[in-house]
Amino acid sequence: MVYLDTDIFVQIPLDPIGLKSSLMVYALKTDDGWIMVDTGPESTSKTLLAGLMSYGVEPAKVFLTHVHLDHAGGAGSVHMAWSNVKFLVHPRGAPHLVNPSKLWSASSEVLGWLAHIFGVPTGVPEESVVKVSDGVKVAEGLKAIHTPGHASHHMSLFAEDMSILFPGSSIGMFMPVGNTSVYIPALTYPLKLDLYLESLEKQANLEPQVVAMPHYGVHDAGEVFSTARSQLDEWIKTARKAVEKGSTTPEKMLANMIEESESVRKAWEYSMRYDPLMEKIMIVIAKGLHEHLSNS
Repeated sequence: MVYLDTDIFVQIPLDPIGLKSSLMVYALKTDDGWIMVDTGPESTSKTLLAGLMSYGVEPAKVFLTHVHLDHAGGAGSVHMAWSNVKFLVHPRGAPHLVNPSKLWSASSEVLGWLAHIFGVPTGVPEESVVKVSDGVKVAEGLKAIHTPGHASHHMSLFAEDMSILFPGSSIGMFMPVGNTSVYIPALTYPLKLDLYLESLEKQANLEPQVVAMPHYGVHDAGEVFSTARSQLDEWIKTARKAVEKGSTTPEKMLANMIEESESVRKAWEYSMRYDPLMEKIMIVIAKGLHEHLSNS
């Protein structure tokens, strides 16, 4: 882990019920005031607001990497606390920020009862939403980077002067276990693997010094990109081998991957021990990989 000056950089851990050390929200002090990166889910909004107030942080802007429940579900509560806050989001995500009903419906369909761990999101006024695109400067020294793959509307934020990258879910997840981390790629269904890999390299080419991961913590950038590249490659190769051997379903492919790959096995053991939501996520990852590899 890397620790930064709390006078200008704040990190607030949010633990939705049943999920331990799974989510971190960040705030960065700029000449334009405090800018927060994501809000976390609605279910942890009280923890978020209390944490911000304890540091004396009154956000002027909220940069949303994407509008999934665990990253933007608390936007409505943040707006209730600070009505002048502007929410910066990719144009494709903006309608779901204003009216999250379709997002909630789709999330509930994929996650089932686990969606309620994150809570039902409420919308923010359209006039509070600012649409941002690739390369836009959202504050002095802060640039928005379009990083699709995990989601078509996914954006990362690069603090050029401080050399800090806020990648949202575009690189993957580094879940803490003791003094180490378990890597899990943030692949989705339907899988857009080419976009995911392009976004990974696009961010590596920015050459940040540190990466502030929402899942989870601040890490040395070199270690993050090295791990993400090597272990994602291992996941893909193991999945391809399972399909070539005749794994006819995502479940059978995943079982084979767990048996053959140390990286996949550690991720599965993490999900079994610490995080019931991650089990569902790994099944979604398997579904995406299986369809992609079966059709390629």
